[in-house]
Amino acid sequence: MHSSLLTIEILLMDQSFINDCLVKDVAATEYWKAFEQAHPECQEVIKEARRYVSAIYAWGESTEIEEQWDKLQDMMSENAGLRPAGSVKAITAVLTKEAQPPRWFRRPVWKMGAAAAFVGILVTTGLYIINRQKQPPISYLSLSAPAGIVRKCTLPDGSTVWLDAGSAIRYKEDPLGNRGVDLIEGQIFCKVKHDAQHPFSVHTPAGLDVKDIGTAFSVHSYKGLNSEVVRVLEGEVAVKRADSTLQLLKERQGMGLDVRNGTWSNIDNSVGEDTSWISGRIELNDVTFGELAIVLEKTYDIHISFQQSDLMKSRASTSFNRKDPVKDVLDALRLIYGISYTLQGRSLVLYGPGHH
Repeated sequence: MHSSLLTIEILLMDQSFINDCLVKDVAATEYWKAFEQAHPECQEVIKEARRYVSAIYAWGESTEIEEQWDKLQDMMSENAGLRPAGSVKAITAVLTKEAQPPRWFRRPVWKMGAAAAFVGILVTTGLYIINRQKQPPISYLSLSAPAGIVRKCTLPDGSTVWLDAGSAIRYKEDPLGNRGVDLIEGQIFCKVKHDAQHPFSVHTPAGLDVKDIGTAFSVHSYKGLNSEVVRVLEGEVAVKRADSTLQLLKERQGMGLDVRNGTWSNIDNSVGEDTSWISGRIELNDVTFGELAIVLEKTYDIHISFQQSDLMKSRASTSFNRKDPVKDVLDALRLIYGISYTLQGRSLVLYGPGHH
């Protein structure tokens, strides 16, 4: 084979070469082994072509690439009646008397011309796959805090995240430098190590993307509630949802999202409200009993149910220390709001009129 005419495209159109790469035919393997020994100047081209075949066929376990190879074969068969183009005659010199492959290997060269454009697609696909395989994989670090415990975590990028009791996140470790946290459930407070080239973002279950602009901020999203809340303690964040406009929140500002209808509302972000839970002090201002129940469940590792569903919508304000016995908290709620409760083991039932 004339080394100056040997290209990756020609090799990719040669069934014998493909059979050798995939170890499908002993005769093909022997032929190409002998050819490489006889033509060391062709080894780099052959090596690169083998990479394309391996990449394409590894990806080709999917239907898409298999169909592309089928189309190539069909195209070559459909053009069986075409006369060889003059521009392709030179390629006939590829085979020499010194290194003739088996008869079944020889193919009319005009078929190469008919399929050349299509092979270009395969070469591009192979290059894409090879480049994709070279990219370092993205890894994820999962972190959680058990009921009753606040957990402080330092992330690989130097940022610090506090997880409230019963909260869980997943941190994306991207070799390209993209930084992000998926909030699975609960409440977190982030003190971000700012990097303008690689912004830090938090993604919530309802689709909020909270991106830092030199920031300390909190985000909470609990299963069973119909809202998500973002509060900024320092700096500024950009908040966006796929179906909404970009919102900017500055220091001491907060906003809530009603996940049922996608509406936004401003939230009073009082001093200390963002971080009091980190030190063990729980402060709840004008929340529903449904929201209060979630905090109690995460803090005391109990299950709460309501005898009357209307009580869940009643509103209350309270504060307590995480170390306070749950009975003390419930007794205070009973005195102020007229509720009653039954506590057996880890099961708590709330009932009574409450206040709207």
